Amino acid sequence: MADGTRVLLNRAGVRLTSRLPWIVTNADRRVNEATRRSIARIETGAKARSRWKTGNMRGAWQSEMVSKHSGRVFNLVHYTIYHEMGTTRMSAQPMLMPALEEDFPIFQKEVAEAYR
Repeated sequence: MADGTRVLLNRAGVRLTSRLPWIVTNADRRVNEATRRSIARIETGAKARSRWKTGNMRGAWQSEMVSKHSGRVFNLVHYTIYHEMGTTRMSAQPMLMPALEEDFPIFQKEVAEAYR
C-alpha cells in the first residue's frame, strides 16, 4: 500500500495490517536526518553562547557526522575548554553543554517519531 502498511489475511479471514515493513525501511533514514538536525542545532546553540571578545571562539565551532547515527560538535580554539569547564582561577562559562541539554528532548522526540 502507498502508506507503507502491509495487509494480511489470517485463516479466519480477519484482515490484519502492519506498518512494520515501512517503519523498518524508513526509520534508519529518519534517525540519520534527526541526528544531522540535532548536531546543527547544538552547533548553533554553542555559537550563540560563545564569548566573542575577538570572535575567534564563536567562529571556530564546527560539526560533522562521524557515522550514520553519530555526530560531533567541536571548537578548534585551544582555550575553549577553559571557558567550558573553568579553571582554578576562572569559573566555568559553558557553551556546549547547555546547547546539548537544550536540544536533547527535541532529539529524543524526533527519534521516537522515526519509529512511529
